[in-house]
Amino acid sequence: PSHYLKQFHKKYTSWDKLLPVMEKYAYKGKDEWGRFYSFIDIGAHAASFIPTRSPICMEEPSLHPWRPVSEPKPGEFILERNPYYYKVDPEGNQLPYIDRLQRIYVTNLETENMKIISGETDVQFQFTRLSDYPLFKKNEEKGGYKVIPLKAFQDQMLIFYVNLCPKDSVLRKIVQDVRFRRALSLALDREEIKESIFLGFGRPAQVTAVRGSVFYKEEFEKAYAQYDPDRANKLLEEMGLRWDENHQYRLRPDGKRLTLPLIYYEVTPPASPGAELASEYWKKIGIHVPIKQVNGQYYWQLQKANEIVLGVWWLGGAAVTKPWFYQFHVSTPMWKRWYDTNGKEGVEPLPAAKRAMALADIIFSTPSEEERIKAGKELFRIQAENLWCIGTVVDTPRPFIYSKRLGNISVAEEKNYYAITVGEAAEQWFFKK
Repeated sequence: PSHYLKQFHKKYTSWDKLLPVMEKYAYKGKDEWGRFYSFIDIGAHAASFIPTRSPICMEEPSLHPWRPVSEPKPGEFILERNPYYYKVDPEGNQLPYIDRLQRIYVTNLETENMKIISGETDVQFQFTRLSDYPLFKKNEEKGGYKVIPLKAFQDQMLIFYVNLCPKDSVLRKIVQDVRFRRALSLALDREEIKESIFLGFGRPAQVTAVRGSVFYKEEFEKAYAQYDPDRANKLLEEMGLRWDENHQYRLRPDGKRLTLPLIYYEVTPPASPGAELASEYWKKIGIHVPIKQVNGQYYWQLQKANEIVLGVWWLGGAAVTKPWFYQFHVSTPMWKRWYDTNGKEGVEPLPAAKRAMALADIIFSTPSEEERIKAGKELFRIQAENLWCIGTVVDTPRPFIYSKRLGNISVAEEKNYYAITVGEAAEQWFFKK
């Protein structure tokens, strides 16, 4: 355990002592311990994810640049520099340069935007929307800040996934047919998504390894990523999913309307507009996709109960096993449960999915670079063929806003840094005199 957890365990030595603390922060029962662990043990350490979500650990030793010292009111945190932080600059000055931070959580993006353009924040790049870039640019002088487009750490900020083991047995048979997932992908107009949601940034692409990776192949990136609704309709026809008599929607084998409810929370800014566009694209090939946005806590309750059929998510940059991770952790919990329990619980996955699991294990366990590369290429070939998750546009930026008073940030645009890379070097920022 980390330094947080070591100290934490000394205080809470039994479930009787721990459960009331967990419940105070809305984590109920022993089954919630994993999520509570993540809550109190924040891994990243700088301005992007300052550990302010761990008020119960405020008094514990820390290796972070700043330590939370008070919570004046809910959602507001004061942090002060850690005098024992271990990094120094080339001249021997101890980091961080900035002595005190104040962090305030807001309830929605509109409030965040107002604080940005009015100059009430010194730095912001979490949940900033590319669609708001013109707004931020227009108010730069008034707000006393600079806005630069930096690469988002999410390689793809908008992907779709299908639960391949839903409770509905008829729907399960449909979504497990690879032709159905290929049809969903071919029905997406990625060029329009790129222009309307990402302001022309990025390039249309399927989910795969990032360019430059040893696992990358152009054919994987282009797999079923063309806009071809005619081909999508042909695949659905091959499956026997016929139109109704008025040619308005497709029918399931049991005669019911083919419906895929899309439930999501706004995990990234493109989630809402992306869900709306996708629903319209899929309507054109006869698939009814009603959209419902929920809060994050309720979403995970539904996911855990295997109630989500279709969802929206994102893809981390160079994480080589993400297709496996999202397919079984986020989208198909019954398969993930089978894997976690060695087949004692859950539902046995399809053979290709089981192979993907095995390949991911090889990547993480083998000391052989040759075996690792071979496994990675096979893993992404399986993803390209099976479309465990469906990508849209890669290499899109997000607005990074910072006060003109702050130094050691402007170089990020010149060097094309990821936004999160700049945030995680926050101990090097300073206020200009």
